Parts: sequence; C-alpha cells; structure tokens
Amino acid sequence: MSGILKVKYRNLAVICSFFLVSACASLPIQGPERVEISKTNENNNLSGFILVDVNRDVARVLQGRSGSGVERWFKRGRPASTDLLGPGDVLNISIWENDPNGLFSSGQSPTPGGGLSRGLVSGIEIDRKGYIQFPYVGRISTIGVSTNGLSRRIRNALSKQTNNPQVHIERIKKSTNVVTIVGGVKTPGVYPIGPSNDKLLDALAVSGGALYPNYETKLTLTRLGQMASIYLDDVVSDSRKNTYLRPRDEVSIERKPKYFLAFGAVAKKDQIEFGQSKLTVLEALAKARGLDDELADPTGIFLFRFESRKTLADFGRLDDVADGVTLIPVIYRFNLRDANQYFYAKAIGVHSKDAIYVANASSVQVSKFMKILGQAVGIGITTAGSVRAFN
Repeated sequence: MSGILKVKYRNLAVICSFFLVSACASLPIQGPERVEISKTNENNNLSGFILVDVNRDVARVLQGRSGSGVERWFKRGRPASTDLLGPGDVLNISIWENDPNGLFSSGQSPTPGGGLSRGLVSGIEIDRKGYIQFPYVGRISTIGVSTNGLSRRIRNALSKQTNNPQVHIERIKKSTNVVTIVGGVKTPGVYPIGPSNDKLLDALAVSGGALYPNYETKLTLTRLGQMASIYLDDVVSDSRKNTYLRPRDEVSIERKPKYFLAFGAVAKKDQIEFGQSKLTVLEALAKARGLDDELADPTGIFLFRFESRKTLADFGRLDDVADGVTLIPVIYRFNLRDANQYFYAKAIGVHSKDAIYVANASSVQVSKFMKILGQAVGIGITTAGSVRAFN
C-alpha cells in the first residue's frame, strides 16, 4: 500500500474515532437504552413518571394483584327487595265480601253454603307513575309497596263501602323486578329476579352462561345511570364481587381479551393476548419469545403502567408524586443478570394494556457503526485497487 493511501486510512480512522459517539446516536434504534431512560428520569421527566428498581419489597407489594384493568366495581351490597310493585306490572285482584250482593258480587256464591261473594278485577297495569285505577276507590299508589301492602290499601279504602272485604292480589306480569342481560350469552333477554337468583352469577346462569372464556369475558353493569366493568374470572375467584342485583339493572357481556404490548429487543414485537386468566412478567417475556440474543440488554427490562397512589405509598414512593394526581405513570426496571430478579419477574403480574420494553445493549450501536465503517473502507480499498489496475 502506498504512503498516500496509508495517510488517508490513518486520517479516516481519526475522523471515525472523533465522530463515533455522535454517529452512534444518529443510527436507527428500537428505543432508548437503559442509561438514557435513567437520564430522562433525572433531567427531562416531563410526563412525571416514577422509575422503580424492582427488589424484594416491590415484588411483595405487587405479587398477586391481578390487574384486570377495572378501576371500580359495585359493592356486593345486600339483597334487594324483589316483591315491590312498580310500573308495568300487571295484576289480578280478587275481592271477597261477606255479602252475596256486595260491590263486586257476580250474582253467584262461590261457596256451597252461600254468604260469601267474590269479584275479580283482572289485567290491571300499573302506570308509569306507579298508580292504578280501581273500581269504587279511584287512583291508588303502588309506590314502595308489595302485593300485601297494596291489598291493605285497597281493603282500607273499600271498608267504608262494604262489610269486611278481603283482598288478594296476584302479579301475573313482572316488569319491575327484572334485569336485562345482553351480549355474549346463550339467551339474552329480560329476566325476573327473586330470592333464589338475585346475584350476578345467578343471572348469567339463567341466561345460559357466557359464550367466551372467563378471562376474556368482560361484564358491564349499568345501575341508575352508573356503569362499572369487571372480568368474569375476577367475579368467579372472589365471591365479594358477585354483587346482588337490583331491579332494572342492565348487564352487558362482551369478549375483551386482555393484552400487553411488547417492544424493543424481543423476538416478537406485537400486541399479545394473555390467553389465560393471569400473566406474570416472566410469562409475558416468554410469550414475546424471549430476549433477542444479539440485541438485548438483560439489565434493561422495563414494565410501563399506570399505578394508583395507594400502590406507590405501599412501597414508599408517594413522596415523589404530585398532589392531586390519581394515576401515576410508573416504569419498573428489572435486571435479569441478577438471578433473584427472575423470581421477582415470576411473582409480579402483568396488567392488561401494560407495555414491556427491552432495551438494546450499548454495544449494539457501536457494532452497527463499525459494520457501516467496514463497508465504507472495503469500498475504498476496492476503488483504489481499480485505479491502480487502470494505471
């Protein structure tokens, strides 16, 4: 090689060394490196995220928390009164009088010995405001009373006009003490509720059961204008969440698979469904087909999610949270070079919509740059050889 070429290559090496850092920064990359996330946390944390290094205490706090994504759910409450009358109910009302010629007499005695007469007023529907119109009485309120309560009201109203009337009420159509079940069940519809089937799981059983696996079945309960959602597997595993239903509740069932997002130096970058009731961080990495051997930094495994103030308080980081903030962005950092961290990653559950990011190793960018540099040098050598050949 001529002296001129040696000088050129020496100068090229100096220039490459000078621009190595800036060049690496400008090369394509899947996301920030581990040290860059730390620097952002310290110097440019505009989103207010909390960076938490996972240790035994953090794992103990997070272990066993299912992370269904449900922010709130109705309390279990107490059994509702399902015998109260209401708008849309249809009644048959029988009146017994100690007089064959009474107000409601049919002209025939229903008893062999005579003396009693029975009248039947059938098909009375309670109006939208909770009232009925009854012969010889007029408008009577049914609001807040059962069939027995309405019987007493009618008997008291008639006692001034007939001798010791007895009133029996049969509800032939229930429109008040019902729940509406729609969506992913075998038989959607409107179902009456009573003492034997007044819980959420009871209603699902009556409607034929959900069409999807429990861990993919999301229930939305609408009650008096308020809505709350929960996954069916959470209800099945915790009886406290099997809430008592109330008249006019609406239950909607839909298929809503839980998923997490996988980014960075993993073999499968995608939105990945749990495919099971619960998923740990270690299982999630396995579903992403593990770390990329050529790219991944095992000390830079990050889990992104929003946490409640209570969770931050449980492992002593609430002081880092601004007042009034209810959902705090948190980044959990794992170091899988430490064998203990595998047990922590196996204990901590993934929440639906969590993001898992695996950073590239720092050497990856240097390797990319050197590869590009090698190609450039190779081209230079080939070109120089061609020039000498023509000369």
